[in-house]
Amino acid sequence: MPEPLPPLEGYTFEGYRNADGSVGTKNLLGITTSVHCVAGVVDYVVKIIERDLLPNYPNVDGVVGLNHLYGCGVAINAPAAVVPIRTIHNIALNPNFGGEVMVIGLGCEKLQPERLLQGTEDVKSIPVDSASIVSLQDEKHVGFKSMVDDILQVAERHLAKLNQRQRETCRPLSWWSGCSAAAATPFQA
Repeated sequence: MPEPLPPLEGYTFEGYRNADGSVGTKNLLGITTSVHCVAGVVDYVVKIIERDLLPNYPNVDGVVGLNHLYGCGVAINAPAAVVPIRTIHNIALNPNFGGEVMVIGLGCEKLQPERLLQGTEDVKSIPVDSASIVSLQDEKHVGFKSMVDDILQVAERHLAKLNQRQRETCRPLSWWSGCSAAAATPFQA
């Protein structure tokens, strides 16, 4: 393993600092799914959020639907199931989402949102309150419009929090963090 390079000096970027110490280069609302069955609903809602809600939140750069192809039949207790769980979980931890995790599920899937967020042995859990999880099979929903309205209400709460974030000057701690488009970088104040 090569020795780490010394910290970059004299370079900065404007980023969004997160509570966990990471820094994002964007300020995005990420909406992840716990099962592929809800991907169409998430895509539909993302378009509504972009058109109707985002103009009210000028400090939010956009919204991203984080869909995947895992269905309700995934053998979630199998040893290899840690791969999809860890993958979806780590995508939700992207520093560009500012810690505002929102999950849409169907309600009958084996990979329940709560399990998705608790992580694995080598991946930290994501603290999310139940108000950030929307189950489309919730008995309070009386049709498609009710489901969409519920998702939009949760999205607005997250957008309001993200809209409070401000860019600040950050210094990359390595040559790679200064080049990385993902900007999952540590920083120095």
